[in-house]
Amino acid sequence: MTLGHFPTGWKTATVVPILKPGKDPTDTTSYRPISLLPSLSKIAEHLILKRLNNYLKENNVLCPEQFGFREKLSTSHQLIRVVEYVREGFANKQKTGAVFLDIQKAFDMVWQDGLIHKLIHYKTPSYLIKLIDSYLLERKFAVRVNNELSSTKNINARVAQGSKIGPTLFALYINDIPKQFNTLLCMYADDTAILARNKNPNYIQIALNRHLKALEDWFIKWKIEINVSKTEAIMFANARRESSCKIIINYRSGMVLLRVEDYTVIIVVVSAPWGCVRFVPLVESNLRIPIRGFVPIPELKWLYRR
Repeated sequence: MTLGHFPTGWKTATVVPILKPGKDPTDTTSYRPISLLPSLSKIAEHLILKRLNNYLKENNVLCPEQFGFREKLSTSHQLIRVVEYVREGFANKQKTGAVFLDIQKAFDMVWQDGLIHKLIHYKTPSYLIKLIDSYLLERKFAVRVNNELSSTKNINARVAQGSKIGPTLFALYINDIPKQFNTLLCMYADDTAILARNKNPNYIQIALNRHLKALEDWFIKWKIEINVSKTEAIMFANARRESSCKIIINYRSGMVLLRVEDYTVIIVVVSAPWGCVRFVPLVESNLRIPIRGFVPIPELKWLYRR
């Protein structure tokens, strides 16, 4: 490990395509590639990740908005943060607008030279930088269908799918994502949301678009693409007439990204004293249920997004 070399034989992945449910089997985009890495590679990655995580934790490198694959943090904690932000807005008679961004082929699009640059910027120990650089270079893959294995192909850019260290490297790659003083940034690995609240929906629109513009410039700089068709937005308000107002969100030089309408968020609430479970569809009910009806945060056990 101190030599900064990752063995070449451990850098070839076997990719098995799995058909997505309900998709056309004749369309190549209907398959989800599952990457299988050598067992020895996984063991070596575990050791690298342990040392890298120790450095990141000791030096407080990762931004606090990132909850993905971090010790004692989960999707539940990030979603609680979102719900509390909306709830506080309601308490102050404010609406909350949110944009949920979908990063296109997140791990596949990581610019490797950019990642090494950021590792250097965060003053990562040199032996780890050399080891990670060796780990990323000259990676290959072969596709297995039934009992047939294709010839190997080179991978020119990406963080290895199915790897132990991949999520942490991706988190470091997007760690300097722009923030704004009047919006809330929430991240779980590549899942990213920005929220803004105010009594005036026009202010919310301005705040979200300003943040999106900063993100657009940053995405271009670091060669990250957003899947516009899968990016969603929503307006949280106490009354149906307020939540149905149209807010135009712009992205990429004035192109209309979406209008704030149909996005379903499900909250599963467990009330400790009685053990009841309530499923609350936020969009369908437009959050017309009183917020005081929610159980306190210590008793809010699970939140799920659908």
